[in-house]
Amino acid sequence: MRNHPHLFFFVTAVVSYVAAEFQNPYPPVAALFGPRNKFICNAVVLGKGQILTSADCLYLKKNGSYSLGAPSDFHVALETHSIERFHSGKAFSGKSSRWRYLQKLSRKFGAKYDNKYANEVFSNQLKPDEISYLSKALRTSGLNSKIGRNYVPVLSFRIHPGFKKSFSNDLAVLNISDRYPTDNSSIAEVSQNSIEMAFNRVVHVYGFGILSHGANETNRPVYFKVRTVEMNLLPPSRCQHDMENLFQSDQHLCLKPSGNETLCLGFTGAPIVLDGKLIGIVDFGHFSCSLDSPVVGIRLDSFGDFLGLPAPTFFDSFRKLIETLMGVKL
Repeated sequence: MRNHPHLFFFVTAVVSYVAAEFQNPYPPVAALFGPRNKFICNAVVLGKGQILTSADCLYLKKNGSYSLGAPSDFHVALETHSIERFHSGKAFSGKSSRWRYLQKLSRKFGAKYDNKYANEVFSNQLKPDEISYLSKALRTSGLNSKIGRNYVPVLSFRIHPGFKKSFSNDLAVLNISDRYPTDNSSIAEVSQNSIEMAFNRVVHVYGFGILSHGANETNRPVYFKVRTVEMNLLPPSRCQHDMENLFQSDQHLCLKPSGNETLCLGFTGAPIVLDGKLIGIVDFGHFSCSLDSPVVGIRLDSFGDFLGLPAPTFFDSFRKLIETLMGVKL
């Protein structure tokens, strides 16, 4: 984090490794791309033309300072189990020599523009004619028409009004064309059940990014294809000790890996799913990505008004009260 060197958002540019083929197990997963088509964060499809992600994903770093990006800086890839073609530039039409030239430029110059936590893009140390060539090559209108439908521009966004610092009220809803998603099965169903009933259960996180097997590996595998990770959803007290005042029990979920791999870079905004329903999205974690370090998610049941979810009925509230008192799911 800006003020917390041992904590960070799981935000990254993924650049070098392609895993084995995986079918998308959870269609509402989407991917947020920033300037020059670099993968930044995961996201979730909430409805027609509505995409949910972390507010912090919309802040871009340029020459050492962070500022809120413009809607035109972002695109969303959805209804796809792989984002390699969008990130690498293979989605763009044009002469192959153009992409060889871009690769040469990317090796020649260091990264100057980056999103928080290593979303590096091409340098600004380019000559005017190189910049012109680069911008033409990366122009989104050059997308191959067969796959352009899966890579759509962000038209506008709204950030939670309480978001003033990292980790607090960290939600944003992106607006894209209401023609998307084209398949209604790609829309997430948000759980209305009491979150307390989910404690000590296994949840599934779906998304793109880097996974860790617990050590400080020098070469963690990067995945352009949807991966599924099982995590234990723990009571808030299990994270409050490690995260101290950064963890807010009324806003956050406490996750720890249930197996031998855990979430690392790239997973901010990834959906947290229980019994097929969305209960939260990934927010932040420890820089070591160790198996002993918690991962913090955002609990969506606390943000129903902002997300436009139906208000609970009297019966819903009564059922949740009985579930909490009896310790069973009705």
